[in-house]
Amino acid sequence: MTLDTLFAICGILVAVLTVMRPIQRHSILLFVPLRWMALALITCFALIVCRDAPFGVKPPFGWPLQEVVFFITVAAFLIPVGAAIGAWVCWHRAKLTDDKLTRVEKIFKASLREKEFDEVERILSRNKQELRLLPSSAASVLFDSAMVAALVDGRSLIHLELLSDAAFLRKSGS
Repeated sequence: MTLDTLFAICGILVAVLTVMRPIQRHSILLFVPLRWMALALITCFALIVCRDAPFGVKPPFGWPLQEVVFFITVAAFLIPVGAAIGAWVCWHRAKLTDDKLTRVEKIFKASLREKEFDEVERILSRNKQELRLLPSSAASVLFDSAMVAALVDGRSLIHLELLSDAAFLRKSGS
């Protein structure tokens, strides 16, 4: 991998983020730890600079220079690939933690504005146990009549499941 390739990858990532629909963008920003991606790109940049810069420093422990250059090149490629796979896994799991529960309302509101409810249904179905901790403002958006109608049309009865959860009702009532 070269610096040109790394800059191309960065450009593609920025382009993908700008082309995404609002719901997708909110979902990516909520579930993907962007620090990992930034750290992976910075590490890749440092490896490429160390590999290509004429520092005149010999490899440590008497390792042959060709092997060190080979492993640095492979690492510079595998680190961003690993970060991308990790980002996809985090997004696919859609795990709502305490911090994310307070921010998931943005996805709910964006889905109402855009009239796209697939991402909301995916998040709700993957986090049935955590939904009882949902803030009341997010729960009120979740029970908006347009969202209920869209999710029922999509054969999702997550609202009925939430209404049958006594812990969710107690939290929403207070």
